Amino acid sequence: MLQSFNESTLKQMIIDLHAENKKLKDEENKAVEEKQKEIWKLMDQVMMLEIERDSYKKSYDTIYEESKSCPQVQIVHWMDQNCIEADNVLGLDGVCLYAPTNLGTLYNNYVEWCQEEELLNRADKKTFKTEILDWQQKSKNGLSIAKSKKESDGMPNGYLSHPLINLKIV
Repeated sequence: MLQSFNESTLKQMIIDLHAENKKLKDEENKAVEEKQKEIWKLMDQVMMLEIERDSYKKSYDTIYEESKSCPQVQIVHWMDQNCIEADNVLGLDGVCLYAPTNLGTLYNNYVEWCQEEELLNRADKKTFKTEILDWQQKSKNGLSIAKSKKESDGMPNGYLSHPLINLKIV
């Protein structure tokens, strides 16, 4: 079949093939360059995200370290790690419902936790009580507490000098 083509036609066909081959190579190179640009762009975005992540982590670590010296924040961390909210339980009289845990038990657990976490500036019992009673008031059970033991019958949270709280230590 090639014998039917003259030399000039064959030369032109070869030139056309080279031109088509060059065109295809140029298109392929252009596509590769575009993909490389996309890859570099993505790599830049990943690097920026890593830098932001590191920055956020440093900020978080700084805030966390600073929070270790804030008793109110410590109490929140302690509650998150060691307690669950609990419903009222039936009292010894078999009629009234009371919060399940006394404040002293919670405070003792908090003090132990602070020692384990090596936190030196822990809340004193008064601050702890204030924070826990504030939490209790905002909880689903609310705060119903008497001023004295005489007035505490039927009060789910007991009385001020001996509060009962809707938290359980886990």
